[in-house]
Amino acid sequence: MKYLICDVCKKTVEKPIKDRSLFHHAHIDICGHCQDELDWYTRRYIRQTEVEHRPFDFQWYNDFYMETLQKAVQRGKIEAR
Repeated sequence: MKYLICDVCKKTVEKPIKDRSLFHHAHIDICGHCQDELDWYTRRYIRQTEVEHRPFDFQWYNDFYMETLQKAVQRGKIEAR
């Protein structure tokens, strides 16, 4: 039986399926639940700051996404700034 551990919440993901129950970002593996929270948080934050970053800059978004993910790994959960 194969299993991996989420780098954010430290829960075990049994029988991981890529891009369905386990997601890989750079060098960080996260479970589906943490991925949903990360997506929800980034969408909410982007909506609030969209006006300040026109035209949309993908590099800024990518940096923000990875920074949020790295902080989540340190804290053990995804939370607002």
